[in-house]
Amino acid sequence: MKKSIFVFVLAFVSIAVSAQEPKNVDGLWYTFSTDWEGNNVATVVGDPTLVGYSGDLVIPAQVEDEGTVYKVTRIGYRAFCGYANLLSVTIGNNVMYIDEHAFSYSSVTSVIIGDGVQSIGNYAFYNCERLANVVIGKDVYRIGQSAFHHCKSLSYVIIGGVPGISQSAFYGCDKLTDIYCLSEEGTPYVWYGSIAFEGIVYSTATL
Repeated sequence: MKKSIFVFVLAFVSIAVSAQEPKNVDGLWYTFSTDWEGNNVATVVGDPTLVGYSGDLVIPAQVEDEGTVYKVTRIGYRAFCGYANLLSVTIGNNVMYIDEHAFSYSSVTSVIIGDGVQSIGNYAFYNCERLANVVIGKDVYRIGQSAFHHCKSLSYVIIGGVPGISQSAFYGCDKLTDIYCLSEEGTPYVWYGSIAFEGIVYSTATL
């Protein structure tokens, strides 16, 4: 009996691993799965061939693989980290999560974050020194710690309905001069002592 259980566990692990092998669809790499509600979902992941991504990227709202349509709901951990030839990035409205370090140390210059995104992970755009402007969708409830830390070229940000901004989220963005908040419930809360923004931004930026 113990032997048959062990064989079954191995088979289950094998199936789970094979289901997570990345696949390339229209130039982006994904893993495919089903969520807890049974929906077909896809996660954008790093290029396993190490060729990398470049140019202007559009993360679609959905993608089709072998006749099955998947909602693209997540940009995975370090998916675009360190790529030196990225330009603009537009993130589709089905994406809900941008994971930690998703774009950190990359050359991205502008970002439009879709209305479906709920969470921008810690260090998601950390040290993107060429990033000049960011538009954050209306449903984002969390901008993680150091999410845009050290984005030295960042000059303006449009923030949707985010209720609060985490520690060091925009720290080191000393060129940030224009911050637009579209929330109907008031400006986002910045925790005392969180150094969410560079000190000079508080005295020179327009909200």
